[in-house]
Amino acid sequence: MAEPVLADIKTRLRQARRAAGLSTVDLAAAVNRSPASIRRLENPASESLCDFMVLASICAQLGVNADFVLFGERRESVLLSEAEFQVRNREALNRLSRRQRIALMNVVFALTDRASDDR
Repeated sequence: MAEPVLADIKTRLRQARRAAGLSTVDLAAAVNRSPASIRRLENPASESLCDFMVLASICAQLGVNADFVLFGERRESVLLSEAEFQVRNREALNRLSRRQRIALMNVVFALTDRASDDR
C-alpha cells in the first residue's frame, strides 16, 4: 500500500482525469504513456511513481494546476514572498518520504541542468 500522501496524490490524479472526461487510454495517448502506466499512477494501492515532467504533462492535458494533484489545492498560481516560499517549501518537503524527496531533488537537478544547457 502506498504512503497516505502518495495515495492522496493518486486519488486526485484519477479525479482530475475523470473530471476532464478522459479515459485512461485517452490520457495515456496524450502523454505518450501506456494505459497500464496511467492505471498504476492512479491506483492508491500501487507504489508506482512518475517523474515530474510526466506529471506536468498530465496536469496540462487535464487542465489542472499541479498544486491540486500534489496538495489538493485548487488555486491560481501566484508569486510568493521569499519567506512564504521557504515555509511552504519546508512544509511540503516534510510531507514527503525520504524516497520521494530524493526523486524530487533528482528532478530539480535535471531541470537545472536542462535550463543551463538551453542558455
